[in-house]
Amino acid sequence: MKKLEDFNENDEDFSLIDLYPKYVINSKGILKDFDITYIARSINRETGLEFEICEKITQEVLRKIIGQGLKRVSSTYIREIVCLELTARGLEKFRNIYARYINISMTKFSLDEDFIEKFKKIH
Repeated sequence: MKKLEDFNENDEDFSLIDLYPKYVINSKGILKDFDITYIARSINRETGLEFEICEKITQEVLRKIIGQGLKRVSSTYIREIVCLELTARGLEKFRNIYARYINISMTKFSLDEDFIEKFKKIH
């Protein structure tokens, strides 16, 4: 079985890159080119898992994404799939660590003007 780094744009046996999503929407809403190597590096950096395990997880995550035929995917969605794969492999401790970043990046809120005015009157 080929490793992630063995796949390249000039691979004549199988053009896997054609099946990748073209873009990723990051947590700030910015559209970026899809880069598979970022997934394994992210898992490794944020959880401390061995890089070889991170690559295997990334391969499975990529299979799931390709199976959906998406042209673009959000970074949060990729993280959710990674968490599912970590759980499926019995790596709940690492899943919990990785999931924290989902919660941190999605914790956004805004207060409407009515609420602020009512709060000012009370205090």
